[in-house]
Amino acid sequence: MFWVFPPIFYNIFQGAPEWVIERCTKLRVGSSIFNLDSHWKRKLSNSSEELAERGERVIGFCHCSLPPEQFPTDYRFSDDDLSFLDTGLVFAGFISMLDPPRPGVAESVSKCRSAGIKVVMVTGDHPLTAKAIARQVGIISEGGLIFN
Repeated sequence: MFWVFPPIFYNIFQGAPEWVIERCTKLRVGSSIFNLDSHWKRKLSNSSEELAERGERVIGFCHCSLPPEQFPTDYRFSDDDLSFLDTGLVFAGFISMLDPPRPGVAESVSKCRSAGIKVVMVTGDHPLTAKAIARQVGIISEGGLIFN
């Protein structure tokens, strides 16, 4: 997403936490911005994984301002040139949300198993989130395998 606040572009990105954390070089805490070193990247990754392991969907957010000398307000962005992503992204935070399985799913999984049906789950969720949800509804038990 791009906003033009003359004379700069201000960009806000959202995505998988690991994608966002990997690309950020700075960290916003309140109104201050700090360098984001490997220690803090690891702490952020661990926090994101803890949320996912509880079955929460996690989205990471970051932002940056593009230098006006490289990106004037009439600059034409292209999907073929994403070099602006290398301009010092600032990690802004996570949002996590619970999207619990629908009522009756665990019972349906149990009935399928009783009937000899092998139950599998196909999802676009983060593997840790998927594993937590699959455990909640009885598709896998503790220590069960997931394939990514």
